[in-house]
Amino acid sequence: MKEELIALDFFCRHCRVEISFVKRLSEFGLVELVEEEDNFFIPSYEIGHLERLSRLHYDIGINTEGLEAIQHLLDKIEQLQTRLKKAELEIMYWQQLAK
Repeated sequence: MKEELIALDFFCRHCRVEISFVKRLSEFGLVELVEEEDNFFIPSYEIGHLERLSRLHYDIGINTEGLEAIQHLLDKIEQLQTRLKKAELEIMYWQQLAK
């Protein structure tokens, strides 16, 4: 099954975001863009993430480097939450065995 792609120019017009901003995010590795026949597309799974980054940039004024730092911290938080859940499950397992 092929991933649904949204044309970059359509997204940018609809959300009032500069194409150069989205391309810069892609260069920083913050969003994925797909290039086909000299046109750029956004995978549908990236839309929510791209909207969040756009709001941080346009509404709050965070630059691309700041967005990169924020994304790094959010990724780290997600990793720690995953580790915490795993540790909690292990504790519950061992508590059940101890009974």
